[in-house]
Amino acid sequence: MDVATEEIICCAHGKGREHNFALFKRSALKIDESIEVLADKGYPGIKALQENSFIPIKKKKGQNLSKPERDYNRDLGRMSICIKHVTARLKRFRIFAGPYPNDVEVLGDVLI
Repeated sequence: MDVATEEIICCAHGKGREHNFALFKRSALKIDESIEVLADKGYPGIKALQENSFIPIKKKKGQNLSKPERDYNRDLGRMSICIKHVTARLKRFRIFAGPYPNDVEVLGDVLI
């Protein structure tokens, strides 16, 4: 998704329930190196697949995050909130509620 325009650039789909990161790996989606990827904590191995990716820093058990780590996580959250808003809109209109009723090849055109 383009953060500035809130336009969905690419989407992948699968049959049944599948974790987002598993779907990302299976899709073998090639993202240009100039594009920054913002992901959440559910994508711990994305750095190996996409060099220009950013995920929040996890807190270690029994320790707290340092001030720079908290600031980094806060900045990532501010950048990725619009992605969560677009996903919420798609869910509100029940686009993800069940099987897609039309041809899957045109799904990307419908979401734009």
